[in-house]
Amino acid sequence: MGGGFYDYRAHEATTVARAAKPIQVVFSQTACHPLMDPKGLRVRESRDSLEHPNSRAILFGVDVTKSMGPIPEGLAKRTLPQFMRAVLRVIPHPQICFVGIGDALDGDRAPLQVGEFESSHALIDASLTRLYIEGGGGSIGSESYENMFYLAARHTSIDCWEKRREKGYLFLTGDETPYPNVIASTINRLIGPGTLTANIPIEAIIAEASVKYHPFFFIPDQGRSLTIERSWRNKLGDAVIVLQNPEDTSVAAAILIGLCEGVYQHLDDVRQALATEFDRKGDALYRVVSSVEAYAASIGLGGARRPVLSQGVRW
Repeated sequence: MGGGFYDYRAHEATTVARAAKPIQVVFSQTACHPLMDPKGLRVRESRDSLEHPNSRAILFGVDVTKSMGPIPEGLAKRTLPQFMRAVLRVIPHPQICFVGIGDALDGDRAPLQVGEFESSHALIDASLTRLYIEGGGGSIGSESYENMFYLAARHTSIDCWEKRREKGYLFLTGDETPYPNVIASTINRLIGPGTLTANIPIEAIIAEASVKYHPFFFIPDQGRSLTIERSWRNKLGDAVIVLQNPEDTSVAAAILIGLCEGVYQHLDDVRQALATEFDRKGDALYRVVSSVEAYAASIGLGGARRPVLSQGVRW
């Protein structure tokens, strides 16, 4: 996969045309789409080609439970073209794979949905809107986010890492804690018998995925951070991004790529980019800067890190 080129104007026109439509129309699936079904999955590939000689893999995990609906809706109706335009200024050949994450232990029918790595606006958009927004989860206080890291570590093959030792990017949105282990029986049910022989602690699978991806976890707002931020920071440190508004998800993700790639050398560069590339002013600009500040400080590019509380945990 990954053929074709990205056309911002065409993609923007698509999102504008659907902006007023209800989410049930934009995301019309009533079950897992066959092209997103992980059953029998071996690997999703991000490959170089004549069109894209320096491909870069980006996994975008979307929590498809009821409380997280505004994020996929915002991507489909407004912000995904902005994200792509900003990313293309930093990475000339991105390949995007959307992943849907639900709760595999709380009755969700499609707790893992996996697209392909795509480059063209039409295929990227189609992959996003194939997600089944199941609207389940929520009763246990955790979701199956650990399966996203398992997928990245064990079921993707990406040329950017394998050929050039350039890491891909992993973005995951959510508002619950993960389960403590990747559960072998769950993986075998979702992908196929014999896929995984033993449970994997989440810390171990995050470390494995981090070999070839820069991982980030987005909490959609400060209210929901109160109960889950500590748990996630114990696992990902300053790569936990607490937003003030879920509408900022794609913009913050693009800024983080720019910071990692060295395009933005300081938070002043981030402010300039937000004002000129994203037309963010005032509070809309401040919100994004505030959300990425701790990560920027952690890699020496300005801002203030969160204070250390205990046992090295940053808050």
